[in-house]
Amino acid sequence: MGASRLILPWSRALVQALGLALVYAAGPGILREAGVFALAVPGLALFAWSARRAPSEREPRTWLADWLSLALFVGAEMGWVVHVAPPMLPIVALGLSLPLLVAPLALRRLAPALPLALALPLAWVGAEAFHHLLPLPFGVSWLDLGHPWIDAPLLGGSARVWGVWGLSWCAAALAGLALDLFDRRPALVPALAFGIGPLVLGIAASLATSAGEFTAGPRLLLVQPGIAQSLKNEPDDAMTILRTSLHHTQLGLGAARKAGRPDPDLVCWSETMFVAPVLADGMVERFEQGLALPRLHTPLELEHTRNMRDWEQLIVRGTLYGQPMPAEWKQSFGNLGFGPHTSFLSGAEVIFEQDGAARRGNGVVLWSAPGAKKQPFALKQFLVPGAETFYGLEKFDLVQKGVDRFAPYVPDLARGDHTGVFELARASGRPVRFSATVCFDNAFAEPYVSAVAAEAAAGRCLDFHVVATNEAWYRGDVRLGERVVEAHRRREADRATAGARELEHA
Repeated sequence: MGASRLILPWSRALVQALGLALVYAAGPGILREAGVFALAVPGLALFAWSARRAPSEREPRTWLADWLSLALFVGAEMGWVVHVAPPMLPIVALGLSLPLLVAPLALRRLAPALPLALALPLAWVGAEAFHHLLPLPFGVSWLDLGHPWIDAPLLGGSARVWGVWGLSWCAAALAGLALDLFDRRPALVPALAFGIGPLVLGIAASLATSAGEFTAGPRLLLVQPGIAQSLKNEPDDAMTILRTSLHHTQLGLGAARKAGRPDPDLVCWSETMFVAPVLADGMVERFEQGLALPRLHTPLELEHTRNMRDWEQLIVRGTLYGQPMPAEWKQSFGNLGFGPHTSFLSGAEVIFEQDGAARRGNGVVLWSAPGAKKQPFALKQFLVPGAETFYGLEKFDLVQKGVDRFAPYVPDLARGDHTGVFELARASGRPVRFSATVCFDNAFAEPYVSAVAAEAAAGRCLDFHVVATNEAWYRGDVRLGERVVEAHRRREADRATAGARELEHA
């Protein structure tokens, strides 16, 4: 094969990338908060128009053009990776775009025999399904084509019947119909049927169904202090993170009380915002009995586990619920004075016993009112490849040293095998039950479908879902808590200076 055959056809790759850029721009939070769902139609049509005009399936440059455009698309969707480990982004983009190559391949095979209004949704939605069905780390689909279409007038409600993939099919069918009309294909009637038919069915399904009945639920206070990822990666800033979370919690409680509203039933902090690892009940005693300590980035001693337990008591029972605590701690962190009917939930690194060994996990912890009693942990089920799990590669010193450059932890977390469900008591009304998942779990349907099914099988109702998200996938001016962080840092510096002066005077 001549060298010229290996040269990438940049014009075709550019057209495909431009089309996928429109698909990306249709997503939520890009051009506007809810997305611009209609952009997906011309975007996918432009991608398909170029992809099916490839000179030959057997030429490497055909695959390279497809792969490059899809990698740019996936890289844009997974751009948050740069805030944790920048070198991982090209690896993620190139790796996760490989399953999507099914779409242009299938399209080129189907287009000669079928109207594009049918061939394109078969190819694209089939690739989305393939992406979902593959196991991690290969099968990660962050956003599907149909996600922005949940906000489409008259159509979005059809997701109650056929899910997000049904909406993906509608969008792809319209894009295929546009190409059929553009090409002036002779089979116009079948093209119109396959292109408009799903839209009509979707509108009918949307109008014929309705959302479940909603009733007044618990009062929630969701605390999002805006801690930047760079700060969360610095263990020395744990106290700054704690003070910032407490400050925003106090602001929320104060605003509600000033408005004459009752205290919330539940205060929620997000992923790993509890600054000390949380031990399962009885773990210190198990360590004292000889259970091996878990692997941490720094060597862990028995006394450290006692300190973890003390930190939990000081933060939760002391600062949050106002139970007796050392005067020095109270002076430094205050007393938020949660009411007797307010429960507290936080994302946290948790340590528990599993199969006779101490394991670490990314979890959600609920301290229930009254009494701040800790319920069994809810564990994250889908661990982030290359961040929370290295599939055993973390045992190699070279890999661990690479991780050390970006985050001070050992990436060997244990995953949950089911969705954690909590029960929340309220000051008024019946207790409610809710699922608790961690960021990245919400890229998959299984944690929520399985939780609803399990509760229904037990004759119970799941009232709502809580996702403890990592709120820190950003840099720059959107750091809502930046001023508070800097204020705390200045306060600590002033305290240190004042303490030095007192020592000098003494």
